[in-house]
Order: sequence, then C-alpha cells, then structure tokens
Amino acid sequence: MIVCERPIEAWEEIIFRICRFGRPVQLLKGERIELQNLKVVVEHPEEEDEGLLRKYNFDPDFLKRYQKDILSGHIDPDETYNYGHRIRKYFGVDSFKVCIQRLKKDSEDRKCYVALWDTGRDLASKHGHPCLVSLFFRKFDEKLTLSATFRTHNALDAWLVNMYGLIAILKQVAQEVGMESGAITVYSHSITIDKRELDRAKEIAQEKKYRLVEDPQGYFRITLDKDTIVVEHCVEDIVLKTYRGKKASRLQHEITRDCAISDVGHAIYLGRQLQKAEECLKSGRPFVQE
Repeated sequence: MIVCERPIEAWEEIIFRICRFGRPVQLLKGERIELQNLKVVVEHPEEEDEGLLRKYNFDPDFLKRYQKDILSGHIDPDETYNYGHRIRKYFGVDSFKVCIQRLKKDSEDRKCYVALWDTGRDLASKHGHPCLVSLFFRKFDEKLTLSATFRTHNALDAWLVNMYGLIAILKQVAQEVGMESGAITVYSHSITIDKRELDRAKEIAQEKKYRLVEDPQGYFRITLDKDTIVVEHCVEDIVLKTYRGKKASRLQHEITRDCAISDVGHAIYLGRQLQKAEECLKSGRPFVQE
C-alpha cells in the first residue's frame, strides 16, 4: 500500500515501486513490468502546480479537458466508451445524480457504489473495455471520500490522468452534497510499465529522496522502570496500550502481533530504540530515547 499527501508524490512512488518490485509479464501486446492489486491513498487530492506537471510531460490543459469530459456524460460517435458516459448515461441512470440524492438524504449511506463494467458487453467484446470499473463514495471524518477500482493501469501515462478525473468527480459530488472532499483511494488490479519505457521510468524512480513519514498507527514512548522496559503506544498523546518486558525481542513480537506499527522506517527506528533500552537495562546506564 502507498499513502501519500499529493497526487504527483503518489505517482512518483508508484513508478519507484514498479521499478523496484514489478515482475515481467508477457502480454499479447508486448512485455510489461507489473504489480498486482496495488492500493494507493492520496490524502489531499488537489490539482498540482502546472510547472511540476510539465516537468513530467503532463499537459495541464489536457488534464483540465479530461476533467470536464469525465463529468459531462457525452460520447462521440467514434468512441466505443468513455467513463463519463458509463457513469451518467450508459446504464440508463445518472449515477452522480443518484449518489448525490442518497448522500443528501443520509450522509452515512453505503449504497453509493457505481459500476462501470458491463459484463454482458465487455467480457465478450474484442474492443472497448473500460479500465475504471467502479466508484464508491463514503463519509469518513466528516469528509466525503472516494474509492476507485481499475482493472488495468498504465502507470507512466494514465495513472495521474485518471487521478485528475477522480479529483473532479469527488469535488463535484462533495460540493453538491455540501461536504468537504477527503481522500481518494485507488485500487489497481494490474498496473504496469511498458518495458520499452523502462529507462524513462527508472529516471523518475532514481529521483526518490528520503522523506519522514508519520506512522498513522501512532508513536511509541520508551522508558525504563527498574528492571523493565516500558513501551507506551500513543496516538495524539493518548496511550492506547502499554507494553512491559525485559527483552527487546519479546516486545518486538508483541507490538508486531498487535499491528501497532505500519511504516517500515518507524519499525526500524523502534527496533533500534528497543535494543538500546535493553542494553541500558543490562549495563545500568540511563536510557534516553532518540
């Protein structure tokens, strides 16, 4: 899972992850580097600075047109499908309108699920298969969130464009309902990079820098109490649970069992501090958490 503040930041991390962990697959249309069932959460989904978009060869004007089109519901005669048409007209219902009505009536409604995939047509057809297959609107922390599922994804050229479409969708529905826009979560069943574009992808991946990420699961305060290591698991200065033990390894296993930590960097830091606490306990030296 990837959790990031902004769309570009999430896109950069996706490219890095595929370059680092993707597996080669041979499709009918060529070789791809693939990750399956990738979940990406963008906590503050807003349009990016145009200069930053151009840095990666994304056209801001094209993205604006894409946002307008995905909201319109119009389809040209030469198009086999488009997302706006599937959402607003294809199935004989304006899904945006119905979701807005439901959420106005009950902000906790859990039926605002929109399917774009037409099994009867799409499974048998040779052409025109939508990549975006579902949308789900849900209230969380007094904000309206959006979860979107994609059957397949072109990581380099399509993911960010699709994110812009989702931003427009969430903004419109949230505004109509009278709620603030929240996070957007994107599930990609198959997300790939064309092997012929791998050099370009690696250039983006190599730009990745270390960034400090606060673990959403909370933080830990470590102290020594006589012959015991005391570890307090906290969120916003509220102690969720207290662990006690003499061995760092034992405390490690208990914390892992409780799923109390979710960030790799945080886990490595905590491991160092627990080991340091155990060494201080054995030697009698005072322990100060870094």
